[in-house]
Amino acid sequence: MSKTSNTVAIFVAVALTIGGYGTAAAMFNNLLTSWWIPSGYAFSLSVLSFVLMPGLFKIVTGSSNRWLNGVGHIAVMTGVFLCFITLINRVGIDSRPHITIEAQIVRTYQTTHYTTRRLRRNTYVKGSPYQMYHVEVLFPGGKEKNITVPRSTYTRLSRKHHVEVTLIRGWLGFEIIKGI
Repeated sequence: MSKTSNTVAIFVAVALTIGGYGTAAAMFNNLLTSWWIPSGYAFSLSVLSFVLMPGLFKIVTGSSNRWLNGVGHIAVMTGVFLCFITLINRVGIDSRPHITIEAQIVRTYQTTHYTTRRLRRNTYVKGSPYQMYHVEVLFPGGKEKNITVPRSTYTRLSRKHHVEVTLIRGWLGFEIIKGI
């Protein structure tokens, strides 16, 4: 195997891993289900795919060591399957019926973040501050979720004790928070 094809395969594997886990992390913000349920499904699918295709990552690792290929395969494919699970769950959510649940507001709070400002090449400094607004909500089943909301919603909810949350059951059955 040539050095160029090995480098390209490593680049593709790293890009798939970062893209898969990043997309799944972004989708988990609006998912009411615990993180370990879709992750468990994704891990199980990646182990099954390694059993069915054990030599797939020989190109990436450049080795015929089964353990090395297995760890690489499972790490990359778990991210890919996790991305697919969270994206497939969102298929057709606009046409599904909405469920409105009254949830208890545990607390409302805001956090201060800072932009970065480029001073010169390779030198960045802390820029201007901005606020992020959060509402911690307790659902009837005992599940607690931290939801980031716009400022107008935050000021409306900061004096209330209960809020109506709109949920949609996704295509795979995981509930998605549509809005407050």
